[in-house]
Amino acid sequence: LGEMKQKMASALTVMFLGLFVLPSVIDAFVPRRPIDVPFQKNYVPTWAQDHIKYINGGSEVQLMLDKYT
Repeated sequence: LGEMKQKMASALTVMFLGLFVLPSVIDAFVPRRPIDVPFQKNYVPTWAQDHIKYINGGSEVQLMLDKYT
């Protein structure tokens, strides 16, 4: 009876790893494709908005620095 419980526990462990852990590990290694979004969607400037030049439809920015920034 004890050997049967041990085999069942071992089988359940393998099933748990196969059903829950393995897909998570595989998903972690699959790189996600980048999505081209405007800069303002991910970042919000808190100051010096007049020193930011948006280019390429807003997906890139160019920072303009002067002696005060």
